Amino acid sequence: MGVVIGIDVGGSTTKIVGVENKSIQSPMFVKATDPVTSLFGAFGKYIYDNGRQPRPMNFWPTASEPNMPLRWKT
Repeated sequence: MGVVIGIDVGGSTTKIVGVENKSIQSPMFVKATDPVTSLFGAFGKYIYDNGRQPRPMNFWPTASEPNMPLRWKT
């Protein structure tokens, strides 16, 4: 399936971790002055440092799954 990336944007620190085959991969912490910068900085740093190339997968909400998030396959 690839790596599932989890991101927690906090007030001063953003945490990011990858999960692959039920194993935690490369947890990181990123600091920035605003949440948007922190989010994109964490994601960019994670894929760069781990040599990942994200490929967008088009999952659009449906009536049966209205809150389904956009997912990335690496």
